[in-house]
Amino acid sequence: MQTTRDDHRNSLDALRLAAATMVLYSHQFALTGMSEPLFLGLNTYGGAGVTLFFLLSGMLVYRSWVSDPHLIRFFARRCLRIFPGLVVVVLLSVFFLGPWVSIHNPQDYFLAGQTYQYLTTAMLWNKGYLPGVFQGNPYVGAVNGSLWTLPVEFFCYVSVAFVGLMPWATQNSRIMLSLFLAVIAGPIGEMLFGQRFAPHFQMLTTFWVGAALAALFSARQHPSHIRNRFWLCFSLCIIALVNSSDRAWTQVLMLCFAASLVGLAFKFDWGARLTGLLGDLSYGVYIYAFPVQQTVVYLGLGRGWSFEWHLVLSVLATYGLAWLSWHVVEKPALRIKPKQRVVA
Repeated sequence: MQTTRDDHRNSLDALRLAAATMVLYSHQFALTGMSEPLFLGLNTYGGAGVTLFFLLSGMLVYRSWVSDPHLIRFFARRCLRIFPGLVVVVLLSVFFLGPWVSIHNPQDYFLAGQTYQYLTTAMLWNKGYLPGVFQGNPYVGAVNGSLWTLPVEFFCYVSVAFVGLMPWATQNSRIMLSLFLAVIAGPIGEMLFGQRFAPHFQMLTTFWVGAALAALFSARQHPSHIRNRFWLCFSLCIIALVNSSDRAWTQVLMLCFAASLVGLAFKFDWGARLTGLLGDLSYGVYIYAFPVQQTVVYLGLGRGWSFEWHLVLSVLATYGLAWLSWHVVEKPALRIKPKQRVVA
C-alpha cells in the first residue's frame, strides 16, 4: 500500500495517546489497591487500550512492510522506534528511581546483583523488580508492569518479516494464513503454556487482525473476485476466533469497537492538530506511566491522598516525561531511520 502525504492528516497518533492514557487510568486503580473498572463491560480500560495499540500496530507495521519489504531497513525502523525510549526509562529506573525509593541504602542497592539484572529489560528481557523498591506500596515491588507487551510487540514484527519473506505466497494469502495461525495460536498456546500467557496470544491475534484490516483496505485496488475471497477468508478467521475460547466473544466485540475507532481516526484530522502541537507522546506515556504512578503512590503513603489527587499528579508527571522523551530521545532517534517513504 502506497503512502501519501494525506496519511499523516488523521487522528491515529491522538488515538494512540488516548489508548496510552486509558492504560494509565486503569493502572491507577490497581496501583492504589482498587479493582480496575471495565470499559463498556468488555475489558479493563488498560486491556482496551492495549487492544487499540496492537490493532493500530498491526495495520501500520503491515503497511510499512508492504511499502518497503527490506529486512534490514524494516528492523532498523522498528528498533529505532522502540529501543531509544526504552533504554532511557530503564536507565532512569535503575540509577535514579531505584536508589531514591529503595528501602536499602545506596551502597547495598548498587551492590545487589538484582539491580543490574534489571538492565536486561532494555533488551526486552523483562525483570519486574529492583532491590527494595516500592515495598510499602499496595502493588508491592513492581517497577514497570506495562513493559510486558513490548516483547510481544517485537515478536509481532518478527512474524511480519517472516510472513513477508515467504517466497511462494501472494501478499493477501500471506496475511490470511498468518491471521488464521494467530487465531488458533490462542487456544493452543494457552493449552501448552498455561493461562499466564493467554494475554500474549490474544495480543498476537489482535496485531494480525489489524494487519488483515490493512490488507482489506488495500484489496479495494483488486478485482471483485479477489476481494470476495479475501472477505470470505477474513470472516472464517473471525468465526474461528469466536469458537476458540470462552472469552472469545468479548475479544471479538472489543476488536470490532477498536476497529471502529480506527476507522473514525482515519476520517478526521483534529487529532493531527493536537499531536502536531504536543508531539507523538503515546509511547512515552505508555513506558513512563507505571513507574511514575508507583512513585506518586510511594510519596502519598500515610498522607491520605485521594484517588483523584494520585491520578492528577500521575498524569501531569507522565505527560511531562513523555514530552521530554519524544523531543529529546525518540524524535531525534527517528531522524536517522532509513530514508524510505513509509508509514508507522
